[in-house]
This record gives sequence, C-alpha cells and structure tokens, in this order.
Amino acid sequence: MKYLRSIVAWFESLETDKPFQKWIPIVLKSLGVVAYAFALVWSIMLVVSVIAERDSNGIGLLLYQLGGSILLAMFIIVAGMVLIMLFWNRSNKINSLHEESNNILLNIAVILIRLVGEVALIVYVSIGIRGLIAGVFGLMLPGFFNPFDFDMSISFNWTFGIISIIIFPFYGIIVLFSSYMMAALLNLVVGMAKDLRKIIDTLSTEEPS
Repeated sequence: MKYLRSIVAWFESLETDKPFQKWIPIVLKSLGVVAYAFALVWSIMLVVSVIAERDSNGIGLLLYQLGGSILLAMFIIVAGMVLIMLFWNRSNKINSLHEESNNILLNIAVILIRLVGEVALIVYVSIGIRGLIAGVFGLMLPGFFNPFDFDMSISFNWTFGIISIIIFPFYGIIVLFSSYMMAALLNLVVGMAKDLRKIIDTLSTEEPS
C-alpha cells in the first residue's frame, strides 16, 4: 500500500506543473546529445563506407567520392551541433519560466511546439543538402531501415540533387511556419489567461468589505 500511495502522490505532484519543468529540460538535453552522437557516428560510417568501396572504384572516382563524403560528413556534424545547441537553448528557456508559475505547462507547450518546427527545418534542410551532395559526388543515400547501410553504386544525378535542395527545405519551412502558427495561437490563450487572472484579482481587491 505504501508504494501505491507514492504513485498516487506522484500523480498529484503533476498538478503543480513543476515536475514537467524539471524533467522536460533533461529530456531535451538528452535528445540533443543523442542527435549529435548520431550525426557523428553517421558521418564516420559514411566516410568508412566510401573507403570500403576502394576495390570496386578507380582511384580517381574514389578520391572524388571521398572528398564528397568528407564534405557531407562535416555538414552533418555541423547540423548535429546546431541541434544540440538548439535543444539546450530551449531547455534553458523552460528552466527560466519560474516567473510565470501560473502558466508553466502552457508556456512549455509553446516552446515545444516551436522546437518541433525548428528541428524539422534543420532536418529537412540537412536532407536537401545531403541529396545535393549525394547527387553531385555519386554517393548513394543510406537505406531506410538501416541508416548506416551505404551503397556507393549510384550514378551521378544532378537533377536528383537540385530537386532535393529545393523540395526538402520547402517542406521544412512549411512545418516551421505551421508550428509557429500553432505556438502563436497557444500563446494567445496564455495571454488571455493572464489577463483574465489580472481582471479577477483586480475585481477581488476592489470588492467592498
């Protein structure tokens, strides 16, 4: 029974919104670290996969694809750094919501909705640039089920690269705009709640005793 009461007490603590403000930043920072680690490992595997194909490609093609893989790896690592910085920035922003204790959960939701759009933009732009580099340097994109399974047999396809650099960033912009619109609507609700609370507090202080 003691453990069951502790479970109920934990659910009751969620009503204060404080646990969300405590744990969500930790989750966001962890996701940032995972994203950066994935980008780093993925980049290393890409370069290694190109080197592993040295027996089937001529030395000229090998050096060309190796240069492209290094360029792509550097870009992916930079994108991973941007992601981890973004996650940590948003987690710190959630930690600074103590002055708005009456609407902590709603403000956290606004930050998270915006973060979804921001991450989507970074990911889609990364996919677009990855497609462009893959098309120019003849680097096959990784498999869908295994992101570390690279096939270097793709022919050079500039059309594929150009389409990728146009379409995917456009998708990212749409998702970013949509998420910011949703966050703005929710932020409007937060503002209305604050104004309503101020009105109620004012009326209560002005009531005749």
